[in-house]
Amino acid sequence: MNELDILEAIADDDPFLQRYPTMDAYIGALLRELGMDGADAHTLYELYANHIDPEDVVTIWEAYNDDED
Repeated sequence: MNELDILEAIADDDPFLQRYPTMDAYIGALLRELGMDGADAHTLYELYANHIDPEDVVTIWEAYNDDED
């Protein structure tokens, strides 16, 4: 089994990677959920690397924003 076979096997078994196979797909979904025109690329990469769904980011974002009001 080579690296490509392993990557394909992981992607086949991981629903998160099926929904967001690339960083661009994840960033697009996240920006749509947040209604943002831009965001910090490092933060977005960390969220993607940690498999945090865009919907969950919005929930977290709203919780922190509610505490500030």
